Amino acid sequence: LPKPKIPDILKKEGQEKTEPKSKKIKPPERNIEEQLQEIQNRLNELQRREV
Repeated sequence: LPKPKIPDILKKEGQEKTEPKSKKIKPPERNIEEQLQEIQNRLNELQRREV
């Protein structure tokens, strides 16, 4: 019994590490893109001010 349990636990841990991240990352991706756009806009403004 312990032999099958160990790989099952490892598989469950691996799924917990990958699945929740993919599920959690998918919705915030839009927010991250918006943040990147805001940062790019700020950088463009700073570059314009410097020039």
